[in-house]
Amino acid sequence: MFTFATTPICVKIVWYADFLKYNSIVVFIVIIDVITVSKVRSYKAHLAKTSSKAQSSRRQSTEMNFLKQTCLQAVVFVCELITYFIISPKVDPSQRWLIFSLTTFAWVCVHMLDGIITLTFNKEFTQIIFRGRNTVADYGVSRSNLEATSNAASATKY
Repeated sequence: MFTFATTPICVKIVWYADFLKYNSIVVFIVIIDVITVSKVRSYKAHLAKTSSKAQSSRRQSTEMNFLKQTCLQAVVFVCELITYFIISPKVDPSQRWLIFSLTTFAWVCVHMLDGIITLTFNKEFTQIIFRGRNTVADYGVSRSNLEATSNAASATKY
């Protein structure tokens, strides 16, 4: 199992180069996502005058789901960083299974939860993966138009 040395310089390097750097990246990503959602909402407010209330509320729900997804993913990643960099060094080294759970197992769980959160907040992914939705029809191409185009192309080959 990989651990950092407990010398004072290594502790500082771990704190600044790893823990604070990764937490800063997570916070930066959340800030960018919040700014993006707010700009999209202000842009959509101008377009809302021309769209129906149903479309507007559906779009707003999608934007809020995106923001919830981002924040929840950030919380999961920060919790993993805390367990790895703050809690696990305080555990008695003889407790190898506990250290394994707080480091390696937590790292695996955070990435598993990231995928679960993505699938939970994006129903389109879930439908494509588990229900085998017809992706050609989803992009606005009907099967009859696709067949007509294919037949016309094969008729002009010869």
